[in-house]
Amino acid sequence: MFCLDTTFVDLIQNPNVIEMVTKEIETDFLCTTTFNVFEAQVGSYALKDKGMRKKAIEKLNRVLNRIEILPFLEEDALRAAEITGNLRRI
Repeated sequence: MFCLDTTFVDLIQNPNVIEMVTKEIETDFLCTTTFNVFEAQVGSYALKDKGMRKKAIEKLNRVLNRIEILPFLEEDALRAAEITGNLRRI
């Protein structure tokens, strides 16, 4: 299983990247979290050009429809914060 973060979700909007990734991990399960969906779509909605904004939103939705979206619950956020905080102290 590969769980994609926001940066990767942004990258896979590029068709060449999607093709490369699909070939590399075609037998594995791809997913991301609701939090990453939020972050990625903020970027799409923030585009000033209306046409580009619409295109980006639609393109990201097509990508997201191809992968599993996992919930990111409060307990997940708290555990992730703990792990990140611990790692930052290293």
